[in-house]
Amino acid sequence: DTVEGVLLDPGSSFTSIVHVAALGEAHEMEVVQSALQLMQVILKRASSKLAVPPVWCVTHGTQHGTIRSYLHSGLWGLARTFRAEEPSVKLHCLDLDGTLSSPEALAAGLKQWLIALKETVETEVAIAGSAFASRLSRSKAKPQKPLELLMSMRGSLSNLRPVVQESRRAPKGSEVELRVRAVGLNFRDVLNVM
Repeated sequence: DTVEGVLLDPGSSFTSIVHVAALGEAHEMEVVQSALQLMQVILKRASSKLAVPPVWCVTHGTQHGTIRSYLHSGLWGLARTFRAEEPSVKLHCLDLDGTLSSPEALAAGLKQWLIALKETVETEVAIAGSAFASRLSRSKAKPQKPLELLMSMRGSLSNLRPVVQESRRAPKGSEVELRVRAVGLNFRDVLNVM
């Protein structure tokens, strides 16, 4: 039986589907290609009105904590694209702790975290001792004066520091004053920082 044959069998049922090609030594293109083929089969299953269980794309040490290699981190980008185009499918990414080195430790870690995350709504989880998920949160800073972001040196966005702006001066002569309500950031701006 092929994976496609098993997944498209109307009599089959699964609690989850787990893609583990990135846990081995496969070339990154082979891993992404196999994940893409799996996603295409999942779409066929969904269009056949068969239940689609949660799908997990598993990587090893590509996201957080002890980074082993960025080799298979592109799988997360593929998964993000898939989720944007097919939000009805519950596609998750799980990055296992980079300190796990033996196949037995990887298998045990995978089992442990798939059970622990069975009911999660998180789409991306990185394991580094414990589970981490991306979060945006409001700043707790309550600036009393206008701030600007200055960079002590290029190379990392973490070098940006808020600095109190100089006092505003009234426009003179033929000068005009503009009030800025929003500022955009594009990829070129990010590259200029790096």
